[in-house]
Amino acid sequence: MDRESADESEEEEGNRQLQQRVAELEKANAAWVIKQSALTPDGLAGLLADILTHPEVLSARAEAARALGHPDAAARLADLAETLSESEPA
Repeated sequence: MDRESADESEEEEGNRQLQQRVAELEKANAAWVIKQSALTPDGLAGLLADILTHPEVLSARAEAARALGHPDAAARLADLAETLSESEPA
């Protein structure tokens, strides 16, 4: 596989992972998802007006997003990297 094909495969995988994550957020009511092709100034203005006039909806979505999060992710990743580096032969 040449470098260009490898780059395209990595980009496709990245897009697939992003789409999967977006679907998870949407399913959990943790985000508003608008496809770029459907995103218009008027549509965005309407969504923002709805959010600003219904703060309870925003709070519920924020709570749903927090429930999906991993606030200790950076520390866990650092611990994993440290563990892996210690297990590698010198």
